Amino acid sequence: MQYVSTINQNTIYDPFSCLFFFVNIKLYMSIRNLILFSFIAIFLSSCFFDVPPYKGEKSEHFDGEKFYNLDRSDGFNYWDLMWFFISRTDGYWADFYPQTIPCNPPATTKDGELKVTFINHASTLIQFDGINILTDPVWSEYTTPVKPIGPQRRRAPGIDFDKLPRIDVVVISHNHYDHMDFETLKRLQEKFNPIILYPLGNKPIFVDNELPNSRDMDWWDTLNIKNRTVTFVPARHFANRGITDRNGTLWGGYVFETSGGPVYFAGDTGFGVHYQILKEKYGAMRFSILPIAPIEPRFFMSEIHQDAREAVMAHKELESQKSMGIHFGTFKQASDAMRAPIDSLIVGLKDLKVSPADFILPGHGRIIDVKPLAKSSLKKNNNSVIPK
Repeated sequence: MQYVSTINQNTIYDPFSCLFFFVNIKLYMSIRNLILFSFIAIFLSSCFFDVPPYKGEKSEHFDGEKFYNLDRSDGFNYWDLMWFFISRTDGYWADFYPQTIPCNPPATTKDGELKVTFINHASTLIQFDGINILTDPVWSEYTTPVKPIGPQRRRAPGIDFDKLPRIDVVVISHNHYDHMDFETLKRLQEKFNPIILYPLGNKPIFVDNELPNSRDMDWWDTLNIKNRTVTFVPARHFANRGITDRNGTLWGGYVFETSGGPVYFAGDTGFGVHYQILKEKYGAMRFSILPIAPIEPRFFMSEIHQDAREAVMAHKELESQKSMGIHFGTFKQASDAMRAPIDSLIVGLKDLKVSPADFILPGHGRIIDVKPLAKSSLKKNNNSVIPK
């Protein structure tokens, strides 16, 4: 039998085709090597940003080396991260969205009053009973250890830094760069010297950054200030500053005692069992501050970032009088478009029959006045003070 090649002879011996073939192979190898080199470089450089491993007593959420979520979920792995960067296709984001709401927050509040201002991302100003608190403050242009590489601000802060009132307390939910911004924390220390609360395990970097008026918090640790209590509570997320220090420090949210009921700041979180625990401990929330993004791709984000619909579900599970969506529209972090969480929230509110007046999508710089809970809604065995 005579063998007949199935290869096109003209193609094999066409010198231009051969050249094109080898150029493509060389280009492929170059791209592959560039990607490989980039990940190696990032891995090695990230070791310089790692937080030294925490050494402490074991607990239900710490095994002596790593911290865990309540349900032991671990979120994505670094193979997921690599695939995300290689395969991602991003929705549209504006290059820069100018601030349009002039914001001049009051210097203080009276007993019984609660004012919440959305600044940007997870940064909010919470004012109640004469106390001013900032959550996860970020006024920097970039949220990255190596500037200008990484997420860049797409929207100005809702409050000019120079217009901030006196700040008594700063709370940090976890040590990701879009939540723990030392450039901003140093500016706050210089101007106000507030007490800074941060999750367990991060003390070495606060020492390195010379922020002495600060303390670490384990889940359920409390701070008393002006006869009110701040409590660090669980969330479903993770923590790292580099690559090899994943979950070597804790993460969480905060509950603030006010004279009109508890106020909850969730930080960064996926939807989880912690909402039920908080409801059982504190009763109905006076106000909840809940993240709604980033959300895409879901295989990568679902365990660590709730979407807007899940945030509405959390609002209902917490029996929150009012809630506010945060963590959107400032830094491009994933594949979702700038408006995606807004559209998702609109659908979620409709499907779950929640009014937009009860779950608020705030403009950056908007000040929200929140009334006290009705006496019948206050749980008598929690930390809140029942109004007379």
